[in-house]
Amino acid sequence: MSERVYVQMLVQFGKIKEVFDQVSRSENVVKAFMCTGDFDILLKVEVNDTGILAAFLTDKLEGVQGTIKSKTFLVLKNCESSSPPNENRKTKAFVFIDAEQKALKVFNSIVEWQKKDESFIRDVSLITGEHDLIVDLALTDLDEVGTFITTYLSKLEGVIRTYTFVSFENLPNST
Repeated sequence: MSERVYVQMLVQFGKIKEVFDQVSRSENVVKAFMCTGDFDILLKVEVNDTGILAAFLTDKLEGVQGTIKSKTFLVLKNCESSSPPNENRKTKAFVFIDAEQKALKVFNSIVEWQKKDESFIRDVSLITGEHDLIVDLALTDLDEVGTFITTYLSKLEGVIRTYTFVSFENLPNST
């Protein structure tokens, strides 16, 4: 059984592209994104066990010149969209969600909404760490990000706060 984690990376100014190029091609990185916001790079990593994860974090990421710090979020529960990628949805955004003690209820609500043909919700994960969930969105433009947050997420019972990060470059095979 594989483990999935998200890793946020904060990088020295002027080194983002260089660090991104290096870490995005690491063996266990499934997807990599350069983002706006409090961190510069978001990695989606899959490993077969926690020993491989520990080696990846200590041997691969710690040695990357230009990295200031990283945060790792272990995925506890995940639901990926079964819809094929829509070529018109080129804007990538990630929403980290802080929830009350009802994080699983929020997760289930988003999954239900995702199943109602909301193909822009690519992935939703219940995670460990300072946030409770992460939602991976594929949208046609930035206005859709705001619409999703203000008309849907802000009305979900249990959501305390959202943190939205927009990706401005991703690996060619990232969908």
